[in-house]
Amino acid sequence: MEQKEKIKFEIITPIEVIYSDLVDSVTLNTIDGQITAMPKHMPLISIIDIGEIILKKDNEKIYINSSSGIVEIKQRTIEDKENKITKIIILTDSAQKMDKFK
Repeated sequence: MEQKEKIKFEIITPIEVIYSDLVDSVTLNTIDGQITAMPKHMPLISIIDIGEIILKKDNEKIYINSSSGIVEIKQRTIEDKENKITKIIILTDSAQKMDKFK
């Protein structure tokens, strides 16, 4: 069975990496409106707005609250393979995974 394509997602603050893993999609608010990035999303650099980032991974949703920051979406070649993977990096001053509030 062929593996479903994933996105390599990272959200980074000056202090720590808040989250880094493979996910199915990323929904976030930019200053121009909400976007949902899927594998093979077009390259993009944008300013993100304060709010919630929703990651979908398999059958679960992961919620992260974030201050404003910068998002970069790009296609990157995986080492030792010819395939490309979508990579999303968010740089922000502060972020918090929601399960820490439970």
